[in-house]
Amino acid sequence: MDMAPMMVFILTFVSIVAIGIAALVYRATRRRQIESRLAQVEDQLLGGDKHVSFGLRMLAGIGSAVSMGPTSENLRKKVSHAGFHARWAPHVFLGIKILLILAALPIFPALKLSTGLSTPGVLLLGILSLLIAFLLPDLVLNSRLKARRVSIRHHLPDAVDLLEVCVSAGIGLDMAWNMVGDEIRRVCPILADEMTLTNLEIHLGSTQVDAMRHLSERTGVLEISRLVAVLVQSERFGTSIAETLCTFAASMREGRSMRAEEAAEKMSVMMLLPMVFFIFPAVFIVVVGPAAMILVKLLG
Repeated sequence: MDMAPMMVFILTFVSIVAIGIAALVYRATRRRQIESRLAQVEDQLLGGDKHVSFGLRMLAGIGSAVSMGPTSENLRKKVSHAGFHARWAPHVFLGIKILLILAALPIFPALKLSTGLSTPGVLLLGILSLLIAFLLPDLVLNSRLKARRVSIRHHLPDAVDLLEVCVSAGIGLDMAWNMVGDEIRRVCPILADEMTLTNLEIHLGSTQVDAMRHLSERTGVLEISRLVAVLVQSERFGTSIAETLCTFAASMREGRSMRAEEAAEKMSVMMLLPMVFFIFPAVFIVVVGPAAMILVKLLG
């Protein structure tokens, strides 16, 4: 009878520990299931392996063989900021670059056989073609990245205004985010796709903070990072989201006006070069030409 309380205590302790371990295992299993499901949905949305054509598979294989494993973090971020979020996108980029370089290699013998140029001239043209083939994918990627950032920065103030209106009307932030994504798609599909992907992550079990941070990482736009920081702080400290969005939208509009004024001030300096080389010579010919012709006749 003296051992009964001790046995009850031990059994109770073991039961509590077993329940705690079971809860932790369940949470870990549930999290892995959610992450796996999210990865599958992202692959379907962004072009998973099952939806990749043979050409893209070949390019990804070439890029993977050249990189000998995972690509650099800078390249992954750059490709993601350009709108290619698939996991194999960096390898495809490397594969395209390698194929262009290989396609430029036959230019050496082709120029030597088809033209009468000397060996140094052919070598110079061949090196130039290799350089163009090497830099062309980067130029295209940078152009797409810049166009995406300009489009997002241009339409983000309107999206923030719509968010502020929806939240002020009593709609939750998640539902307002979804509604604004559907509305903004008519004018900016790029921003709408990013907002839709963020909303999909939240619905699949990811926290709102993590989904917002992933949005900032995917776009690489400074204004998006500021918006995410403002929303996260507002939710963490319990402040009014409507007032926060209103203040943020006002600051964004002010920043856009300042950027427009800065571009207008730079325009006068940028117009100086074409005026000197194109407009001023034409004006000089029109004004001084007749007088110069008369002076030539008189002196002749």
